[in-house]
This record gives sequence, structure tokens and C-alpha cells, in this order.
Amino acid sequence: AQEYTFRLHEDPRYGWSPTLSNFEFMSLLQNLTAIKIRGTYNKPGEGYLMNFKLETAKIGREKGSAPANWVEKCSCPKAYVGDYCEECAPGFKHEPANGGPYSTCIPCDCNGHAHICDTATGFCICKHNTTGSNCELCAKGFYGNAIAGTPDDCKPCPCPKDSGCIQLMDGSIVCTDCPEGYAGPKCEVCADGYFGDPTGQFGPPKQCELCQCNGNVDPNAVGNCNRTTGACLKCIYNTDGEHCDKCLSGFFGDALDPKKKGDCKPCQCHDAGTVESAEGPPQCDGLTGLCSCHPHVIGRNCDKCEDGYYNINSGTGCEPCECNLEGSFNSTCDPYDGQCYCKPGIDGKHCDRCRAYHYGFSAEGCRDCDCDEWGSTNYQCDMSGQCSCQENVEGRRCDRCMENKKRRADGQGCEDCPPCYNLVLDAVNQHRKELKELDD
Repeated sequence: AQEYTFRLHEDPRYGWSPTLSNFEFMSLLQNLTAIKIRGTYNKPGEGYLMNFKLETAKIGREKGSAPANWVEKCSCPKAYVGDYCEECAPGFKHEPANGGPYSTCIPCDCNGHAHICDTATGFCICKHNTTGSNCELCAKGFYGNAIAGTPDDCKPCPCPKDSGCIQLMDGSIVCTDCPEGYAGPKCEVCADGYFGDPTGQFGPPKQCELCQCNGNVDPNAVGNCNRTTGACLKCIYNTDGEHCDKCLSGFFGDALDPKKKGDCKPCQCHDAGTVESAEGPPQCDGLTGLCSCHPHVIGRNCDKCEDGYYNINSGTGCEPCECNLEGSFNSTCDPYDGQCYCKPGIDGKHCDRCRAYHYGFSAEGCRDCDCDEWGSTNYQCDMSGQCSCQENVEGRRCDRCMENKKRRADGQGCEDCPPCYNLVLDAVNQHRKELKELDD
């Protein structure tokens, strides 16, 4: 078995070939990935690696330890640090960027806003509200000239919620990234579609909030709501109210149901039967559509009178029919002229009298006078039904001549019978007298 011992060192005394410069040797150690040992020196031979040990050293004075006089400790220039001066010191960066541990270190360029930077990329660790690889820009929410080199180069933007701004040529400040809902050069007003009072112009400051118009405005329209109060100004779908949350006057339905946009429908109130609203024309309930009726007017649309009432077109309510209960079939009447429904032979608006040529007002109606056209002076009878008879005519209907009378040829009542009939009359009267005496 053969034992090999060797030491990696750039000094020529160690016999390494080719000879390496200090820089080359440091580069080798920085990226050492393998140590290759020749195993055999002829083709038929075989070699085996039985063991391997890598000797190292560390700083310290442990008892019994031997000095490692082959270990070097570098004394680095100002811009370098590390065991082998392979890293840039704080405040310095590699040139070029990401050039590796053996590239040149140069001072960080941070425009006076950082003491250190990333040694590999050169990106500055910025302070003083600056940003950028060289702290050449003001951070978001600040404005100014960051390359002036003073701690106060960047000042806070006069904008809400740390939004960004720019300084114009005239020195004025304009906010460039207003939060949602804000507008104006300094985000001092609410944007279209939002409301509030960011600057407290009308009282305590209030942040801008989205206007609540319940989807009943045109999203493409401008000026849908008051930017201070939030009151909705351009309600559509026949809606109304500060938040377009109810149906417009003269309409009814559900203004808030997102599935029923356009649900507010016109009221169907009958003008004459409905009470006028404070706004003027008749209105209905905004949710149910029920109209507010005048006295004794009924129906969802106030379009008919109660039973027993009429004249809806009066504009003040329906009037009572006042039908005579005995002369009418019921208490109702014609809804327009108030005429009650009379029983047979009964007349009058209220069915309270017998019709002409009728008599006997009762619950069954009035009976026909039926006066005889030959024996009556006219066709009208009195309340008892007695017709007005012509001379020498008798009977309720005036339909017969009195005794010993006969109809006249001209039909104008009755006249005396010939004298011979007087003998018959005398005999009849005598018999009547005798019968009466028998009854007594």
C-alpha cells in the first residue's frame, strides 16, 4: 500500500505544476470541486483507495495543537473584506454587477441616501424616503429631487392614504394615484359615483364611500349621485328616493329586488274614486299598488261603489242609493244614475211610489188599475184601486152601469133604461126590502 500526503499551496516550494499566481490559486480554492489521484501507472494494474483525510486549521490556541504555519491571513485593502479579500466591504459593490468575488470593488452610488448597497448587484439600501437602484427616485407617497443629496430631498405627498404625486414645473403638487373613490389634484374631492367630505368642508371630514343607489341608475352615466350627501340624482326603472329605493310616485312594485329590475309599474287608480295625494294626482301604495279610495268606494283601483251606493264620478265618494226596501228588490241601484231596481208596478228613483195607472204599494209591488176604457174618465185609479167612473157607472174598474142604466151608444158612460124598466126596478127593490126584514 502506498500513502500520499500533499498540501495545496501556491508557494513554489510545494512543487505544484503548473505554478499558479496568488490570484489564480485563490480562484482555484474558491471553486474547488474535486481532487483526483492517479490509481495505477500501467494498464494491467489495479488500484484501490483505502482512506482519505482532509486536514484543516482554525483560529485558536487549543492545548496540544500545533501551529498551522501554512495558513495565510490576508490584510485587505479598504474596499475588500473576507478571509481572502474576496468580498466587497460595506459601502462598496462589485464592478461589473454580479461579476463574482474577484471582480473589482467600487464605492456604492446612492446619491447620499444610503451607506451600503448590495455588493453583488449594487442596489442601494435606500433611506430618506427614496427608492431606485441608486436611490435616485422618491418613494411612493413622496415627491422632490432625490439626486440633490440631502436627507430632506423627498417630502410627503399631500395626498390621502400615501398615494403618489408629482411636482409640476410651476411647483404645484398633483396626486397621481388617488385611492379608489377620490379625485382632484390632491384627491380632495370624491370621484364620480362616490360621496363624502374628505377635507371637512361641510363639517367633520368623511371618507369617500360608494354611492348606494341599489342598481337603479345607469352605470355609464355621470353624476348619478351628490358627491357630498350621497343622494341619488338619476334614478331609473321608475324608482325614486335618496337611494332609488322605492317606486316613483304613481308607480308600485319592489324597487330593491335585483332580479326584478323594472318591477315598478304604473298605478291603475280610477281618478274619480281615488283620494288625491299631496303631490296632486291620485297615487297608490308604492309596494302593493292599492289605491286610497274616497268614502264608500271599493276595489284595488278604487273603481266601483260599495253595494247600496252610486255615482263614483262625483269625485268625493259614492252617494247612498236610499232605495225603498219595500218597493225595491234589494238595496243596490244603478252605479251611475242611482236608479233603484223596482218591483213590478213600482216607480221612482228610490222605488217609493206606484207607477202611473197602478195602485196598492206593497212588498209584492203595485197592481194594475185596469180601469175600463168605456166606464172610466181616465186610466188612473186612487190608492185603493178605485177608478174614476163616468156618469151612471160603478164598480172598482168602472166596468158596469148602475141599476136600470145602460151603456150609451157613444161610449161616454151609461144612460137611463127605457121607462118600462122602472117597473122591474120597483119590484126588485120590494123584494130586497122584504129580505132585509126577514134577516132582522
